[in-house]
Amino acid sequence: MLVSHSGYSNRESAALLLYFERWKKQRHKEGRVVILGQQDEALPLTQNAQQLMKTAQQMAAPGQLLGANHWLLALLAICPNTAAELAPGLDAKSAGPSLENQLKSGRNGAPLTPAMLLAKSGRHAQSQERTEITERDLGVVIISAAGFMVQEFEKDTSRTTPTTGAGKQGVRQHSPILEQFGRNLTLAAEKGKLWPVIGREEEMQLMIETLCRRTKRNPALVGPAGVGKTAIVEGLASKLVKGEAPEMLKGAQIWAVEPTALVSGAHDQAEFGRIVQALLREASHPDILLFIDEMHSLIGAGGSSGRDDLGSMLKPALARGDIACIAATTDEEYRRFIEMDTALERRFQPIRVQEPLPAQTLLIMHSLRDEISRHNGVQLSDSLLERLYEMAERYFRNRRFPDKGVDLLEQCMAHALASGRANVTIQDAEEVVRRLVGMPISARDRLVKLKDALNGLSLLPAAETEELLHQISASLRGLDMHPERPNAVLLLIGEMAAEANLTAETIASALLGDIKRLITIDFSRMTEAHQISMLIGSPPGYVGYEDRLAIHEIAQMGWCVLHCRGIDSCHPSIRDVLQQALATGLLTDSNGKRIFLSDAIVVLSAEITASHTRRIGLIPEKEQSAEDPRNAAERVLGSAFLSQVDVICAAKPDTNGETYAAMDDRLNGLIARYKEQGLLLEWDPSFVDWLHNMQKHAEHPRDWERVLERNLGGVLTPLLPDIPPETPLAIAVSVEEGQLKAGYS
Repeated sequence: MLVSHSGYSNRESAALLLYFERWKKQRHKEGRVVILGQQDEALPLTQNAQQLMKTAQQMAAPGQLLGANHWLLALLAICPNTAAELAPGLDAKSAGPSLENQLKSGRNGAPLTPAMLLAKSGRHAQSQERTEITERDLGVVIISAAGFMVQEFEKDTSRTTPTTGAGKQGVRQHSPILEQFGRNLTLAAEKGKLWPVIGREEEMQLMIETLCRRTKRNPALVGPAGVGKTAIVEGLASKLVKGEAPEMLKGAQIWAVEPTALVSGAHDQAEFGRIVQALLREASHPDILLFIDEMHSLIGAGGSSGRDDLGSMLKPALARGDIACIAATTDEEYRRFIEMDTALERRFQPIRVQEPLPAQTLLIMHSLRDEISRHNGVQLSDSLLERLYEMAERYFRNRRFPDKGVDLLEQCMAHALASGRANVTIQDAEEVVRRLVGMPISARDRLVKLKDALNGLSLLPAAETEELLHQISASLRGLDMHPERPNAVLLLIGEMAAEANLTAETIASALLGDIKRLITIDFSRMTEAHQISMLIGSPPGYVGYEDRLAIHEIAQMGWCVLHCRGIDSCHPSIRDVLQQALATGLLTDSNGKRIFLSDAIVVLSAEITASHTRRIGLIPEKEQSAEDPRNAAERVLGSAFLSQVDVICAAKPDTNGETYAAMDDRLNGLIARYKEQGLLLEWDPSFVDWLHNMQKHAEHPRDWERVLERNLGGVLTPLLPDIPPETPLAIAVSVEEGQLKAGYS
């Protein structure tokens, strides 16, 4: 047999020569022998197989490596009937011209060297109990490498155990399951549709080593959401396309399959079973690697958990090594679903995936920035890229790198592109963060607004207001000693407990820009230890364990005000849980989901009254001394709990009422609302004096507001037009002999 080695490296040429030299020495021997690379013996080739090898080599241009398109074109030319049997619908007339055009344009298809082809076709020949490599054995590998479905023929080898760990020896049945329900990641990588993967070499190497094992060849990537588990699998797909994988994995294809898609594609349980069995037959091909993201969705998919669901159907194939499966899921879901099914857990080899280091994350963002710039021309400087990393770390603490950094980078570049600019500025980044977080990010402006709001409503004494603002200012700028803790913890006791809700609303509105960012939890209802379920939920299996909780709103918002009401009335063990959450900035629900309080401002309220001390004997009332507020709180809540509080307030501030400016804000709001109804209000000086005098003597800020709404509504409602006119009617509001009057001006 004559073999042309033009276009091959010295290593490939030497491998071919060694193969045929060993074949000549072994021709006289009888019985089965194994393929080159596993032992010292090799299977011979039939005449047609030799001719196929020779034809494909002649098609390659000098210096050009062979690809799947070379081999497929040679198969169609030398053995067209075999090609038609293996892949119905594939014929030389329809596919030949297209393949020739692809080769002329330099598209050779997936890399497929002679050594790879001989190794895989030899394994297939052994599975069919043949002593020679035929054109059919070569055709199975060639057609599979070219991306076509292969028709199963001859011996059924579904029970054959692989000898190398490269997959089951056999071929796929003719079934469209993978193409219908899956996505070929290696094909996507070949077409350049996957982003480059930076770092993660250690995780990829562990995954490759696991796939090369003889048993338990199923790596499970386990780690927090957003750390790049799917990207690691895509990185492996890129390695396979580039030929950087071990010999036994070269030419393999990774198919991503979603269990939910399989379930939705079946009308009943019987059809679901047929779909899964067809999927397993296809996946049993030695070159197929399944990838199941959201691994926990295997449990209960399509049937009863542990009995006839998808996870139970996969167990036998996983146990025998018929298929190789890569899976990915989060730590919480792995503990909650997979560890409970010990039989399924044993089939997988967990590989822990953690957040990349800051330097690695910046490299990922740099690479992605360059890739996006090449595609759409938008530029972003290195200094701004580092600033984006800092902003992602500060404002998205409930999420993980690199996901949150990549999201912010892409959003900023998309924002500049949509705005018609070729460069991303710091103003673009701040605007994007403001919209994603849902609040202004300028700490200075927000603190000024919060100070004005607190002072305008006289909610806190001046000293406590300054202390709270200082604590929040340090936290917002990342200058606090413990950034993992809440931004501030404010405790309101005594008469200030009644103002807690208004104070929390004011902080949410002024600091975070929306009163809807206030989340309230009533601890006074949790008087028994078992009522901790009202805070963190019930354990799995108990009634209500899937109910949505208030703490889940914290996970969605991140930046919020958490009002914990009546903490003095709850069970001590529940208060201990709250104390731990304030200390660590972390609250874990009954399902293991972690809720971060790092970006929250916590307002605590307790009906604690400071006691008074009196000397024995008759002492005037003015000489009574009140207990220190901190001592009063410590007496009820304990010193450990109180150590987590930043500011304590027990008494209302001394004030002569609100400022005219704060009152004008409310009046301006009323003017705007009445204007929409067709009345343009004008305040007479007598009305302003009357209102300020009433507010000054009001015991609660809401008292004078209710009086105003009741009296003003009584005199203005009769004047409201049925249909608001284009030009609002001017109405003057005054006070005569203590009574509100309104009339047209």
